[in-house]
Amino acid sequence: MIKRFSKRNYKILVFLNSPPLEILDKIYHFRYQIYCKIDNLLDPKDYPTEREFDEYDPYSYHIIALDEKSSKIVGYLRIIPWNHQNSLPTIKEFNLKNLPLEVLTNSAEFSRFMVHPNFRKSLLALDLIKAGYKLSKLKGIRYVIGCGEDWFIDKILKRYFKEVKILGKGKFCFNAINFPFIIDIEKLEKTVIFKSPLIFFYFISPSKKIKFMEDFEKEFLSRNSLFIPQELQNLISNSKVLILGCGLGSNIAETAVRTGFRRFKIVDFDKVETSNLNRQFFFKSDIGQNKAQALKENLLKINPNLEIEVFAEKVSLSNLEKLIEKENFNLCFNTIDLSSDFWEITKILLTKNIPVICPFNVAFGSIVVAFSNENQK
Repeated sequence: MIKRFSKRNYKILVFLNSPPLEILDKIYHFRYQIYCKIDNLLDPKDYPTEREFDEYDPYSYHIIALDEKSSKIVGYLRIIPWNHQNSLPTIKEFNLKNLPLEVLTNSAEFSRFMVHPNFRKSLLALDLIKAGYKLSKLKGIRYVIGCGEDWFIDKILKRYFKEVKILGKGKFCFNAINFPFIIDIEKLEKTVIFKSPLIFFYFISPSKKIKFMEDFEKEFLSRNSLFIPQELQNLISNSKVLILGCGLGSNIAETAVRTGFRRFKIVDFDKVETSNLNRQFFFKSDIGQNKAQALKENLLKINPNLEIEVFAEKVSLSNLEKLIEKENFNLCFNTIDLSSDFWEITKILLTKNIPVICPFNVAFGSIVVAFSNENQK
């Protein structure tokens, strides 16, 4: 069976936490391309941003396959763990009310399973399911719930995974008649190991193609839970911060990263000097480098999952619009040297509804002034 597939070079990443926002955006665009442009399952007019996403994405596990040459997404699988508040899409769509609570609490839905046409004759589809299986074992998921067309259930699921139970009548959705199903992973393992041992050992064997992304963010921010509520931590993680000036701004950026901020645009034209090292977040090896670029590299050593854009120019009234256009900043730290432009830049940022914090060194003390669009006058 395996020999019939063509060889394609790809790697699979399994995210145990929410992926970085840049990757999520690429996932949503890939889903749009497959569903709306390639397979014509959804109407493109309903997705003007060319992104397909829903309310289940924030707490789902995301598995992506990347073409090793282009690094573009070529396959995807989403796993939604069941919870009391949101249930699962298939349970809601097919109004499934008779599943026992002990089943639900150990269930997850496999959804948005898709492969780019160029990879549909490779092993990618099976490897995505394999990654989903390994994730299920890791997270204690016993029951897989989903829906699919009759050909998919008969030719794929029932062919390779014998323990498939249809939960109800078919319903028209995604431009076809789909049927809800459930798979008991424990029963499946017992069946497959005897009837299809090749498939069983294929799924349990290690794979260099599948990489579980470290559960880094959760552990990294674990101590924050003592004083930052989870709702606020999520807000911090999804906010985008503009830092003008990477002298004093370097220390602010370091603290922001350790607090949980992940998205930055940092601005400075200057170079790191030896005299900076006693009070700024730089090291001897950074001397001579652009401050913004050196700061980016140092911050990534704290958290490699950061999204940081560098603007290695001196900010002024003439280039401020270029700097902030098409951006959605939630906060700005203005730490540039005091000049006539300083206050004008602050005012312009406020007109763009960007709150601005201005810290000042005063002898051996400090002053922090915070502005929002409500108090800009």
